[in-house]
Amino acid sequence: MLTRRDFVRYDAASGPAGAAVQTLLRSRHLLVIGASLTHDNFLHLAHEMEHFLEEGGAKRRNLGTVLTFSADRGWAMLFQDVFDFVDVGAQTGRRAPGDPCRPT
Repeated sequence: MLTRRDFVRYDAASGPAGAAVQTLLRSRHLLVIGASLTHDNFLHLAHEMEHFLEEGGAKRRNLGTVLTFSADRGWAMLFQDVFDFVDVGAQTGRRAPGDPCRPT
């Protein structure tokens, strides 16, 4: 169970790392390898940066590229304006363990 203290301390403990990720998203093309796009905190940081750039009148661009061994077309469609997706598994013939598209 998470306590109120856990919630309050989260920002203090992870704020600097989040700021570093947002700085990269703002100034560079971020390469994402092995990170889950289902992680709420990462998605929150990306959406905040996307909103910040839109409000500032910045030219629309993808924030980064996601390398994956098992492409999820749903995620790729959902984030097509935020990230480019490269299915490394399809290019190498390898798939991640547990991938339903993985040959047996």
